[in-house]
Amino acid sequence: LHQQQEQQLSLLGTTDAWYEEPVTTTTMEQDTPEQMARQGKNFPPFTVVILTMNRLLSLQRLLKSLEDSHYGNDTVNLDIRIDQLPPSIIDNNESASSSNQSLEAWNDVVAFAQNYTASWSVGSVNIHIAPQHLGLRQSWLQAWRPPIGDDNNNTERAIILEDDVEVSALWYQWA
Repeated sequence: LHQQQEQQLSLLGTTDAWYEEPVTTTTMEQDTPEQMARQGKNFPPFTVVILTMNRLLSLQRLLKSLEDSHYGNDTVNLDIRIDQLPPSIIDNNESASSSNQSLEAWNDVVAFAQNYTASWSVGSVNIHIAPQHLGLRQSWLQAWRPPIGDDNNNTERAIILEDDVEVSALWYQWA
């Protein structure tokens, strides 16, 4: 194999000096969140931002997967961001039964989110209801921004999830 690579390089008019195998490799071992927790170390607070609108079952499934996740002793805050329904639904420009179903589903999501705060045990829960319909693009763009400060040691971290996903119980180890 090495001879074939040398032949290919010689055909290109280059030498194989840049292709040498590394002499040594170093790996940096980092503690997992569970190892850090056993050592009494804590990560800075982490925020999970959830984008939702009117899909209650999807939101419940995502929250269940987040509840089943392993966070060690870390603080993980939850921001549930609920978008308003599009004006066409609110103004009844669509069929009346479709508008009523959408409005009812949206109200169910709002009620569930407001009652959910007691269920999250690893951090705070904040509910944000958009004052007007943002749409998915603007919801993403406005979901989270790291705080701007004078220090360059900002360590705040976040993940933004839509309500139609689930996470592995081990996802936080890689966050």
